[in-house]
Amino acid sequence: MPDDASSMGIPAVMITRSAARALFPAAGLAPPVKPDAAKQAAAKPAAAKQAAAKAPAPKPLDGITVEITTKVTPRMAPASNVIGLLPARAGSPHAGEYVVVGAHYDHLGHGGNSYSRAPGVHAVHPGADDNASGTAMLLEVARRFAALPTRPDRSLLFIAFGAEELGTLGSRHFVDHPPAPLAGMKQVVAMINADMVGRMREDKLLVDGLGTSPDWRPIVDGAAQGLGVTLQYGVEGFGASDHTSFTASRVPVAFLFTGVHEDYHRPSDTADKINVAGVSRCSVLAARMALALAQRDARLPFTDPPADPHRSKRGGFRVSLGTMPDYAYQGPGVKLTGVIPDAPASRAGMQAGDVIVRIGTHAITNIHDFMFAFGDLEPGREVVIEVDRGGTRVPLKVIPAPGR
Repeated sequence: MPDDASSMGIPAVMITRSAARALFPAAGLAPPVKPDAAKQAAAKPAAAKQAAAKAPAPKPLDGITVEITTKVTPRMAPASNVIGLLPARAGSPHAGEYVVVGAHYDHLGHGGNSYSRAPGVHAVHPGADDNASGTAMLLEVARRFAALPTRPDRSLLFIAFGAEELGTLGSRHFVDHPPAPLAGMKQVVAMINADMVGRMREDKLLVDGLGTSPDWRPIVDGAAQGLGVTLQYGVEGFGASDHTSFTASRVPVAFLFTGVHEDYHRPSDTADKINVAGVSRCSVLAARMALALAQRDARLPFTDPPADPHRSKRGGFRVSLGTMPDYAYQGPGVKLTGVIPDAPASRAGMQAGDVIVRIGTHAITNIHDFMFAFGDLEPGREVVIEVDRGGTRVPLKVIPAPGR
């Protein structure tokens, strides 16, 4: 059983042939073929033809009752966010505001799950690029700030997120349960996220999320001066990393990323392939961006980001709804942490906090049901999606968009 096995609404079991013979003696199942007999049959064409004529066929099992019991036991494990705080200078009027610099530090362990791109391989997945590179950048930015002779006007939070690979659980927990002295995300003026910044090629770096504020571009351009980096800009604030949790909470985000490669989520993502000089340049860029944010007189204004067909994705479907599932939700159905503006879900009236309980003919009890039902959707073909909104079932007509 895969580690993420869960009910799809169809009970199923798998048994060996020897178990079938023991359970159903009345069926007259053929005894196992001995290796020597198999070799003899292969050597005799007539015997092979006779064996082919006796192909497997249904057997009547009148009067036989079988009771099957299955059980799926959730495995709970602790995860942690590791946070460093650099307080603002004493007396600063912006001391109660925060700039977040983040990167996830978890990876896939020994693989052997659906997230690994080396199925069936039980081996250490080092995750040198995903995301030891981002974690190293995070530590370097923190080191640079700690060495400043004067503390900045705004406080800095350096956060190494846990459980990102399981659905950005660490960043989602931080946003939903911010630690003291934060009273909520309104005190966070911006978030800079680094995920896979270790494979810079041809001096190129993607900075995504710039559509979350009109003020991002001059900050990024100014920070890149003299670094010899060719910046590629993306506007969408949603993606497969921790900045998505902040975008959903209406915090301006910038996402640093050097691109997917063949070693992504494989045991071959090793440290010898890291472009160390590239990580260093990313660190300088991020530190300059964070300092500019900390010293600004005004906060960054937030804007709803448009969809960007050029943003980097690590996988995709043939349709897109614009929903953001809450992977930490433990109840029945799939709870949404948010919906992307001007996407099929938002146009149909879906809201953050809605729990999807049905897609077309499919009852949705968990995220696996959701993904299974997703495969049946077609671009442009209307489907009724039923959500639980505060205890009331609300049917919504959704027209899926083509996937990207």
